[in-house]
Amino acid sequence: MVTMAPTPQILPEAPGAKEARIFGIISIVSALTVVGIPIAVGCGIVALLKAGKARKACLASPGSYLQASSLGTTLGVLGIALAAIMLIPAFIASAMIIPFRQHRQETQNLEETLTRLEAEKAENEKRLEGIRQMELADLRGRITTLQSKLETAKTPKDKDELTRALAGAKAEYAALSNKP
Repeated sequence: MVTMAPTPQILPEAPGAKEARIFGIISIVSALTVVGIPIAVGCGIVALLKAGKARKACLASPGSYLQASSLGTTLGVLGIALAAIMLIPAFIASAMIIPFRQHRQETQNLEETLTRLEAEKAENEKRLEGIRQMELADLRGRITTLQSKLETAKTPKDKDELTRALAGAKAEYAALSNKP
C-alpha cells in the first residue's frame, strides 16, 4: 500500500496585505503626476496602515496566515517619498509661472496705456491742426487788411509802417504754413 505524503496546507494571506500592496502601487502611480500628489500621500498612508494591520494579524496568530511581507510597507513609503519629491518640480514650475503671468499682465497694461496715449496724441494733433488753420485764416485776413490799408495810405511814414507790418505778417504766415 502506498502512503501519500500529506499535502501541504496553503495558508491565506493576512488581512490587509493585498490591499496594502494595491494602495502602495496606486500611491506610486499617483505620485508621478503633479495633480495626483494628494492621492499618492493618502494611498501611501492607507498602504502603511493596511501593512501594519497585516503584520499584527500574523503576529497575533502565528501559523494561521502567510508571513506578511514588507512589500505593502515599502510601496507605501515609496509612494509618499515620490510625492514629496514631485513637489519640488511643482514648486519650481509655480515659481516660474507666477512671475510670467505678472509680466504678461504688466505688458498688457503697458500696451493698453500706449494705445490710449496714441489715441490722445492723434486727437491733440487734430486740435493743433485746427488751431493752426484758424491762425492761418486769421493771418490771411490780417494780410488782406494790411494790403488794403497800404493801398490807401497817404504818408510815406504810414506806407513804411504798413509795409513792415505786411512783411512780418507774410513771414509769420509762411512759417506757420510750412510747419508739418
